Amino acid sequence: MGTFSMGISDTSGTLIATNVPVQVMIEYAYDVKADHIFGLSGPVKDAHFDVEAKVLPKEDGKSPKLTDQQLQAMMIPLLGDRFHLKAHVEAKVLPIYELVVVRGGPRVKLSTEAAHNGSINMNANNTDRILDAKSASMSDLAQALSDLVHRQVIDKTGLAGRADITLKWTADEAADQGKPVLSIFTALEEQLGLKLVSSKGPVDTLVIDHIEMPSQD
Repeated sequence: MGTFSMGISDTSGTLIATNVPVQVMIEYAYDVKADHIFGLSGPVKDAHFDVEAKVLPKEDGKSPKLTDQQLQAMMIPLLGDRFHLKAHVEAKVLPIYELVVVRGGPRVKLSTEAAHNGSINMNANNTDRILDAKSASMSDLAQALSDLVHRQVIDKTGLAGRADITLKWTADEAADQGKPVLSIFTALEEQLGLKLVSSKGPVDTLVIDHIEMPSQD
């Protein structure tokens, strides 16, 4: 179906989606990972859509200033109106990772000072990957790792405080280019003294109760 794109302007409050699967819109609206969505089936699952939606201006004619969370949430009524989407959150026992400290202790320098200007950024250059975190807690790191390893990560380190963290690894595609591969799992152990251990635990999932193809405009 080709490439797709989706973005929201924080100045005009306009959402523009081009050739986007409905699953991607659901992921964005509910802030849920693809493998945590259940019950999506039928023709609508494989179809792609173009969407343009705008937040109505205030009485003074100006577009309201919305937070990122509010901009995400504007997708929920759109999905309900156009796709007649009905869904509910349900906890399921699924594979997870526990973030723990390796034998020998952590290699991160934690501070108990109050958080300031915290951020986590992920950069990619060819097959090189870098996670750069500022003033991040272990829970923040676990959340960031969840997106990278496609499984929920739970902080079990028992480490308090915040740290500046840099984690470097390579994508699996490096092997196709004749380059050495450093997995994110190995990088965590060697660079941070932390480890991901497979486990199972309750994970909040989104169960689709009803969804249908939208009518033509």
